[in-house]
Amino acid sequence: MAPWRFSLTNTAPVAGVNNVTSTFVGTLQGSNTMGTITVGAGGQLPSGRPIIWDVTLGAVTMAAAPAVRVNGYRQNYVAAQASELLRPSVSMRPGTQLGQAVDWWLIAAANGNYFHFDLASSTWQAGIAVTYTGPLSSIPIAQLPYARLPSGAYDIYFGFDTVPDGVLTLQSAVYESVHLTVP
Repeated sequence: MAPWRFSLTNTAPVAGVNNVTSTFVGTLQGSNTMGTITVGAGGQLPSGRPIIWDVTLGAVTMAAAPAVRVNGYRQNYVAAQASELLRPSVSMRPGTQLGQAVDWWLIAAANGNYFHFDLASSTWQAGIAVTYTGPLSSIPIAQLPYARLPSGAYDIYFGFDTVPDGVLTLQSAVYESVHLTVP
């Protein structure tokens, strides 16, 4: 297939200089774009000379993005009181890894103790164990069961590793964490 050729032109203020003509001329072939960007193509810059860049843009890829929240917060969360109901939730944008076989993990760490979310029983259990092994997929915000936790500082991790063997492989792990403090 022959490359598609394009020529784009715009006139706008640039660095305080009005009516500066900028162009982007190039080709698009498959998912690659190559061309030349010229600012001041009509000699409008103070020096009278344009600024020129040759650019090559490859395919746009989007990395997977796990997210974990407590009561809707993705940052540090401090419970108002020890009896506060805590609602963890997770979401996943798989990006270009959609469908790849992975180990999914949802782990809480507190004072040297570890807990994992068991998907089959929808409960937190002691120790580190895989939550699910299967294809990476899109998860809109999924609310997990409410939790009452004893006083302490917790780090909750949600993500996956790309070695689907039921063992946490940190070298290939992609995750997000949230810090939670219960008074």
